[in-house]
Amino acid sequence: MKKIRILILWTLFALVIQNIILFSINNKYFGKDLKVKTVKLNENNKLTKEKELVLSKKAKEVKTSFNGRFISYIEDDKLKVFDTRTGKTNIVASEKAMNIEYYKWLINDNSFILVEKNSNAANKKYFDFYSYDARNDVKRELLNFDMKKFRIDCYDKKETIGDIVFSKDSNVMYIKTNKGNSLNDVYMVNIMNEFKKVKSSAQTINKMAVLPGGTELVYQQKNMIKSLHKEKSIDVTKDGLLLGIDDSQKLYLAKLVNNKVVKVLRGDFNTPREKWESFSLEKPQEAKNILIIPEGKIVSINDEEGCLMDVIGNKKLNYKGKFLSLYDKGVISIEGEKIIKTPESN
Repeated sequence: MKKIRILILWTLFALVIQNIILFSINNKYFGKDLKVKTVKLNENNKLTKEKELVLSKKAKEVKTSFNGRFISYIEDDKLKVFDTRTGKTNIVASEKAMNIEYYKWLINDNSFILVEKNSNAANKKYFDFYSYDARNDVKRELLNFDMKKFRIDCYDKKETIGDIVFSKDSNVMYIKTNKGNSLNDVYMVNIMNEFKKVKSSAQTINKMAVLPGGTELVYQQKNMIKSLHKEKSIDVTKDGLLLGIDDSQKLYLAKLVNNKVVKVLRGDFNTPREKWESFSLEKPQEAKNILIIPEGKIVSINDEEGCLMDVIGNKKLNYKGKFLSLYDKGVISIEGEKIIKTPESN
């Protein structure tokens, strides 16, 4: 009993000392001179109300940044960028004697790559490359490791930029040019800003994508899906088209009937074709209306019914007008000339 009483007394003593220390700290650092203001959050003000954009009928090449903050378009040969937070429109000026040839927003960034082509008919044609930071309204010339500008000399005056694909993991970029007669060149820009041609006068290169987590280019050439540096290929004579690649490096192929997609097949270079997964569509769709989401979703666009269908999850998202693009919270569409954002409900 004596030991128990001693234990109780020491416990009480410790509690008293603890309260004295806390009282001292409170008075020294949080005394009467400190004023604390309680702020009540207004649920309606958590998100700033966005500014609306109504395009003119002359607007073309309408595109959006990954989070939907910026809407870009070409109007009267000028590239314009609208900020939905501020309502401000910036004009991305072309260089002297240059015209806008192509532009594409980066993955997970409010910047895009811009390509310009010289307009002087007497000179040999070429493409120059720039980046544009929409948040800061800054255009920069792309330079290589030797501080020389990225420039592609055109095969002829009619040569165009066919596509640009990026890797969000390795800062690699591939550029496809259309030379006419179904011939394509492909250029690679690596993390060291080295610029080189990796395919020359290749016959009919269609869809391109970079394998996530690396630098390897996968592309469709006629009826074959190929890997640029690896001796791997897939015959798609019976299946049709490469639709895309997800973050787990799964390839998605379109099964076509009467030039429309009826099924989507999912697999990889190492899996036998008979073991690939197959997903049927509710109704046949054009290949351009099938989107592959990096997380492994297949989305079917239906403008007639105004809805997106998650083919695997069987979920539907309704929207107004004509589909424009996806953004990180849902879908962006155009109704009339008005830009509309429809967030996905949780």
